[in-house]
Amino acid sequence: PIVACRTRHIFRSYCSKKKCIGRSSPGLRFTQSPQYSRPKNKTRKQNYISSILTDLNVFFVQFLGREDLRTTTVKKEPSSPERLTREEFDKMVEMSEKRRDIPIEKRKLHKALLVFFWNQVPRTSEGTRNLMLKDIHKDIRQVRLRSGKRDKLPKKYQNPYLTQETIDAIDEYLPYRDSEDNSPDAPLFVQPGKNGRKVSTKFMQNMVKEYAALAGIQKNVFPYLFRKSGGTILCMRNIGLAQLQLGHKNPKTTLDNYFIPNDKDKQTIDDAMISGKKITREDILKDIVKRYINSNVFDPEDFLLVVKALKEKNNKYEKRGRYDVSIV
Repeated sequence: PIVACRTRHIFRSYCSKKKCIGRSSPGLRFTQSPQYSRPKNKTRKQNYISSILTDLNVFFVQFLGREDLRTTTVKKEPSSPERLTREEFDKMVEMSEKRRDIPIEKRKLHKALLVFFWNQVPRTSEGTRNLMLKDIHKDIRQVRLRSGKRDKLPKKYQNPYLTQETIDAIDEYLPYRDSEDNSPDAPLFVQPGKNGRKVSTKFMQNMVKEYAALAGIQKNVFPYLFRKSGGTILCMRNIGLAQLQLGHKNPKTTLDNYFIPNDKDKQTIDDAMISGKKITREDILKDIVKRYINSNVFDPEDFLLVVKALKEKNNKYEKRGRYDVSIV
């Protein structure tokens, strides 16, 4: 197995003490992965420590079968509720269109990336280095997204719906795509002036931070925030469609990470869970008349009996359900 540098020293120490695997042994290979390199004096985050401890447990317990070496893990930090709004996204797109300090090829690329990440809510790798020209299917309005997680799912989760806004942005970008390779397997998004080099994760990170600053957004903006923001907006409209677009096999993942109740949802929960809520006679009468006129829930005789009973009492009443009213 390949062990990344964030845990390689611990593994080496363990292996040298047990003399089970040497440094030059073909059974264990250590790599200096730039993905895990850390600048000096940078504080490690709680989620980073949690990932290290999880890796150690996998190695010691599952790979070596040493249950006695299982270590206590650190609980990960809760997901941040911070999201981008549609207005903030529109401001970033507007700034990409107004810029005149960069070539038009870059402006079209930046706009297409912003629109694609907002509408298609991909993971960062799905929308950059793994996206090819052949993945855009305008005729059936689908886009093929590739990643380690999504490739394990059924096909309907691998080919989410392609929005019209995305199609328009890609159509604007393609005439300015700076690459001579137009084969189906060529990357869709390429960096201008880089001989057809595909857009990288680092390129996307720097780009969204730049436009967030130009738009005056006082938030920590990164590519995955587009997925969180667009996914949350879609989840609040339709959880099933959000699950399909996000590529979640389990709807619990969608609900746990992308469903944030708004004020109206919270009031609905309060009204549903608070039994014996005290309301005035006038509120009851208005509610009954409204429900009777709109949905014809009560039979006319039952409706008249309830209204009569309410009018004969001057004290407060108790609402025990949506339609059941009893006099206190």
